[in-house]
Amino acid sequence: MKRKPRLIKVVTNSNAYHWHISSTIDALSENYDITIIGNGVSKYKDIQKNATFVDICIKRKPSPLIDLYTLGVLVFHFLRIKPDIVHSLMPKSGLLSSLSGFIARVPIRIHTFTGQVWYNKTGISRWSLKFLDKLINYLNTICLTDSISQSEFLFSEGISHNKKLIPTLNKGSVCGVDITKINAAIRKNNPRVNLLKQKYNIGKSDFIFSFIARKTRDKGAVDVVKAFDKVCKMNSNIFMKLLFIGPYEEDIKDEISSFLNNKDIIDIGIVENTLDYLSLTDVLCLPSYREGFGNVVIDAAVFKIPTVGYDIVGLADSIKNNKTGIVSEKGNIEYFANNMSKLLNNRNITLSLGENAYEYVTDNFDSKDMSNAYHRLYSQLISSSICS
Repeated sequence: MKRKPRLIKVVTNSNAYHWHISSTIDALSENYDITIIGNGVSKYKDIQKNATFVDICIKRKPSPLIDLYTLGVLVFHFLRIKPDIVHSLMPKSGLLSSLSGFIARVPIRIHTFTGQVWYNKTGISRWSLKFLDKLINYLNTICLTDSISQSEFLFSEGISHNKKLIPTLNKGSVCGVDITKINAAIRKNNPRVNLLKQKYNIGKSDFIFSFIARKTRDKGAVDVVKAFDKVCKMNSNIFMKLLFIGPYEEDIKDEISSFLNNKDIIDIGIVENTLDYLSLTDVLCLPSYREGFGNVVIDAAVFKIPTVGYDIVGLADSIKNNKTGIVSEKGNIEYFANNMSKLLNNRNITLSLGENAYEYVTDNFDSKDMSNAYHRLYSQLISSSICS
């Protein structure tokens, strides 16, 4: 019996697996033996039975000794598993996987760019980090991007595929969104949602803004609490709350501590099921300074939730301005707060944008379509590899 091709997916950590890979695994496992490698990914081994999980230490920030050790561990696993394809995403895991795959002579090496660390940087820092992305592009059989605007940006910065735009599968996103699963969750009377309302004292008339991301400056964590503070002052007669969800990955608490004293900002850490929190949400807030695509935007869209964001590469694909959400100039907190206030005070506009967002995501970002696109790409690359 002919064996299935062996596919390894390399991610930085378990959060990256959950957000960017998990929804495509079941479909891909019909045609591939899948191994997931990353920091802490084995927490999903009892949930996802169609893949093997291998934990390794990958640090987001530069750590030369640990990075060198991780490089060796990846080479070991690649030689042990003998994959036909290694597919990485996220900057750090992409660099380590690309180097390891090249050393281990993995036949097909793929990396998906999910945003550039150097996007907002200048000088030697920008140059050196940009060089690493060029190296990743060189070491892989093919690279992908998770948004068309990102592909265009990379091309303008001299990072391309055979002097052409780095391809984007379908309309973008890494994994799309499991629309069937989320629709089923929405229809179900979920007792967890009612418990969350009680826990956070959310009333029937409360308007809920949500921020769901890593709490870093790049993700706009500082901007969103400052903007919400302005919205509260502009609309003191309206009951509202901000669900401030995600792990702190930078030391920003001192900068925002005075804003967190606002009883209507609910500071929540890592959550396992973001769908429960989206069920409570009226408007998603994502004032990111850099994004590859912004997958949480399309998750929210299935709940008919519009997004307020910044006008940047990546979000240009997931948010259609004044159609599925509203974008404003990057870093302009005043404008961002005004857009939040606009949706707070105009429920008909909020509902209309939400309906449009749902239509946009169901037409373009179903995870089944992404799984099929990956299978087509992998099959073509395997056939080409055999022929050569």
